[in-house]
Order: sequence, then structure tokens, then C-alpha cells
Amino acid sequence: MKKTKFIALALIVALSLIGAGYAWWTDSININGTVETGKFEVIVENVHVQPSSQYVKDNGSNVNSAKDTANILIKDMYPGSHATAYVTVKNTGTVKAVLQSFDVQQISTSSSLNAVILANNIPLTEGFLGAGRLALKLALDNQFAGVEIEPGDSRVFEVRLSMPLAAGNSTQEENVSFKIKANWRQYFPQN
Repeated sequence: MKKTKFIALALIVALSLIGAGYAWWTDSININGTVETGKFEVIVENVHVQPSSQYVKDNGSNVNSAKDTANILIKDMYPGSHATAYVTVKNTGTVKAVLQSFDVQQISTSSSLNAVILANNIPLTEGFLGAGRLALKLALDNQFAGVEIEPGDSRVFEVRLSMPLAAGNSTQEENVSFKIKANWRQYFPQN
């Protein structure tokens, strides 16, 4: 019996030493992490209209309060005149912005001005799928698609509105309105 007690005691001591040895050689670490996402925001910062003469006037061109629309308002254009609108766009986000494409969403004009007013030398013709609408979209896409703006940087886009010298008397006291939407996306590397 003494022998059994001795063996039991020896086993307890041996197991204790094995446990202590095992604990001696183990360790653990913790990894804590935080991921914070960035912000994607492109705004219209400013619009400035430069008329070709003292007779063509900026009629209150402005940026709306949400800073997502430049309103270009020009009056008293006449045959042979033009006005250039400079629209400043700023990346106020934390990631690079890339201009993906344009949508020419709306063109309305009186019949006497149909195809007379030009935007970047493309006639602004009326109609949902008017030839001028598509031509202007394609011209803008070809000229500006892929333009990148770094966070904190700005880019100026130019829209030149002109009235050809050959425009007749029927174009007096008429108007054209249009809406061009620029579609931006975040930059991501092409791997």
C-alpha cells in the first residue's frame, strides 16, 4: 500500500511538473485593428462666364446650394457671339475621383433656335435622342472621360456656347436650356 501511495504521489508530482513545463512554453498575443473608410465627394466649386463682348451678359450663373449643379445663364447672345463657361470642380473627398462619362439629360429649345446654339461646336438640338444630344455626349466623353482629380485638388472644365454668324432674324428673343451631368467614380487600380 505504501508502494501504491508512493507511485500515486510520484505520478501527481510528475504530472504537475509536466503541466508547469507546458505552461512555461506557451504564450499568446492579441491583435487589435480598426479600419476607417474614406469619403467620396466631388462638388461644383465655382462657375464663371466669360462673354465674347460687352453685349453678351452673364445672367446670374451660379452653383446651387448642394454644390452639385452649375447653372450657366447667358443672355443677349447674337449671331457671331459666344460665351465660355468655366466650371470648377473640386474633390473634397479622401480618395481620387475619376470622370467616367457624361449624360446630356435635357435640351429644350424653340424651333427657330433648333441646331443654332452650339456647345463646344456641337449643335444643341431638341429631342430625347436628338443627334445633337448624342454628339455632345460623345464629344464630352472623348475629351474628358478618364480625367482624375486627387483629394483636395480642383479641375476647370470649359463649355463654350456660341451662335453662328449665319443665324437669321427668327432667332431673336428665343432661348435654349440644357442639362449636362458628369458621372464620377472612385479611383481603383487596374491590376
